[in-house]
Amino acid sequence: MRRTVLAHRAWAGTERGVPDASAVAALAREALEGDELLHDAGRRAAYHLATRALVLADHADEAHAAITRLRDHAVARGSLRLHAAAAWYAADAPSVTTWISSAAAGRPDSAMAMAAGYRSRRRVS
Repeated sequence: MRRTVLAHRAWAGTERGVPDASAVAALAREALEGDELLHDAGRRAAYHLATRALVLADHADEAHAAITRLRDHAVARGSLRLHAAAAWYAADAPSVTTWISSAAAGRPDSAMAMAAGYRSRRRVS
């Protein structure tokens, strides 16, 4: 529960502008320690809020690590929604976008390739 509260406080800081970006990033980093929030990322918002706080606070290295963990978790679970979320967060973080271009290289585990496969299975004739 403590990490969840930290994640929400970090996000609230990005919306209000108080505390400053460094303090917001510190809250987000502490919230993301361990795997507690990651394992609940499919059901709860805390991991997502802390990750977005790192992106918006311009802490690229920490944001990259959080996004990569989310993407790897999504691949392991086979979750298109979590993979799409990781791709969205990476698109907002300039230094994180490099792995997103893997879809153009034809990697089957990329978010865009997974999304294309999902769309083709859901088509109604």
